[in-house]
Amino acid sequence: KRSADAISGVAFGGDAEKIISSSSDGKLALWQRQSPAIPTALADAHEMQVLALQRVPGRDAVASIGGDRVLRLSRSDSLSSIRSYRGSQVLLTALGVSSDGRTIAAAGADGQMRLWSTSSSRLIKSFKAHGTAVTAIGFAPSGTFVVSADGQGEVLLDLRKMGAELSLLVTMAICVFGTRRRSRSRATKSMIAWHCLVKYSICNSCHGWRILLS
Repeated sequence: KRSADAISGVAFGGDAEKIISSSSDGKLALWQRQSPAIPTALADAHEMQVLALQRVPGRDAVASIGGDRVLRLSRSDSLSSIRSYRGSQVLLTALGVSSDGRTIAAAGADGQMRLWSTSSSRLIKSFKAHGTAVTAIGFAPSGTFVVSADGQGEVLLDLRKMGAELSLLVTMAICVFGTRRRSRSRATKSMIAWHCLVKYSICNSCHGWRILLS
């Protein structure tokens, strides 16, 4: 069914029979696959445009971020609000949900990453992920790793639960791979190696381990 407002996101509800859409007017709409003529539920989720929408696995819910700087958790069967997270004072630009549905990650124009619990309003962790706006967030299937990207071409892997030895091993492997490409000059290879070393030293002092992937 065509909407009068621009659609900014789509996600399945609790099953494949329910489809939820978000739009530029801040609304969420619930559609039934068998009768898509009109939405069965509408909700004013945000005061401004919905920027991202994702299904929360195992919780019969969807997560959304909007131009009003709010992260919202809504029921996928009625679109009623479960809770809102308002920890950010800047525009939220990226959203990610863990595969077990327990954690939501949101990041903004300041490069700050925030991890929230879906079972409460508790902020699990907040850390500086990038020096500029984050454009994408993804969780590993295990939920252990969070990967994020920004508009300057950097991709960071955050190893929240890995040991120092394995983190160092992966860091070295990535740096070696980056420096062994034949198409790169010696100066470029040296720059990559130095960049990896600096990144590792800085991230080693953070709340977790982060690795620069690109």
